[in-house]
Amino acid sequence: MDVKKTEQTVNTEQTASKIAVSFAAIDKDYTDNIVSSEEKEVRGRGFWTWGEENKYPEYLFSLYNEVTTLRTIINGIADYVVGEGIECNSTIFFNVEDLVKDLAIDYGIYGGFALQIKRNVAGDVVSASYIDIKNIRSDKNGEYYWYSEDWSKSYGRVDTVVYRAFKPFEKFYEDEKTGEKKVIGTSILVFKTSHGTIYPKPAYAGDGCIAAETERAVNEYHLNSIKNGFSGSYIINMNNGIPEDRIKEEVENNFAEKFTGFQNAGRPVLSWNRGKENEATIQRIETDDFGEKYSALAKNCKQELYSAFRSHPVIFGLPTQDTGFNDQDFMEAFKLFNKTVVLPIQKRICNVFDRISGKSDTLSIKPFAIDWDETDTKTEVN
Repeated sequence: MDVKKTEQTVNTEQTASKIAVSFAAIDKDYTDNIVSSEEKEVRGRGFWTWGEENKYPEYLFSLYNEVTTLRTIINGIADYVVGEGIECNSTIFFNVEDLVKDLAIDYGIYGGFALQIKRNVAGDVVSASYIDIKNIRSDKNGEYYWYSEDWSKSYGRVDTVVYRAFKPFEKFYEDEKTGEKKVIGTSILVFKTSHGTIYPKPAYAGDGCIAAETERAVNEYHLNSIKNGFSGSYIINMNNGIPEDRIKEEVENNFAEKFTGFQNAGRPVLSWNRGKENEATIQRIETDDFGEKYSALAKNCKQELYSAFRSHPVIFGLPTQDTGFNDQDFMEAFKLFNKTVVLPIQKRICNVFDRISGKSDTLSIKPFAIDWDETDTKTEVN
């Protein structure tokens, strides 16, 4: 075997690979960034992973933070769930409107939410408060929950607190060592609508995640286009020979600092040459209207997300391309949205509060009024 020839072939392939990567506007394999929701048992630890490498809830939270359309939809739904006001006839819940909104947001992000319930020495529930569901891991049957604020470490280094699952009529447990009957002081209630899985799944799981990831990638493309300006659209040929790597790096850095980015738009470029034959040449790269194509792609992604939540832009105060924004469109869209999305979430949260308090009609939510002149005709959600 010709070792030298083989090395040259490898170097050529590596160089070609580097060139291919450097000219990519958006990584064609951006879907590799999508974290799988697979669930696996962690042997010897008791709990199951929530997604690939136990990172699925953190991934969903990053989409919520970084994808404007997704955040707008989820926050808008939460506002509608809270409605025009909430009344609570139980003293175990505090800051009820904020609590309901937090639960609604988590429901939108993860497809479920969690509450931490505390009992007194007699076993009676004395408080129920919000707890971040993304920090919770479960056993297969949802009997125990492990809580940690940082699941990024190896499992042996993760600091966890183990809680029993909340059961309305289970106030005590038997200590395995002493056989003594003890109060279940603190427990966790996890609500999810997904069936056949240990952890909840959001409405946008699957294709919705692809749409959100695509929108995020498109936004990064436009941001990089603004930041990099010159370099993404032109090739500048320096025709005075090939200098050392150190000199090349210095020239590239100086050029980037002076002439790229939106702050430097319109600045003239001066070039000193030994002669006409040695002048720098600038060659424009044909971008095939990437900007327009990616804008169309972003529009499709937004529509995918709205469809995932069975919603419409006008519901969140955003004008449509054809008709703009008007009250009639809003009223018609909201009536269906309220019936199919908002009311079911309100009823699920109300049922959870009833389960914790042990009595009916714990919450009374005054729905968002579509017709502002007839607010007194609206019925309440119990």
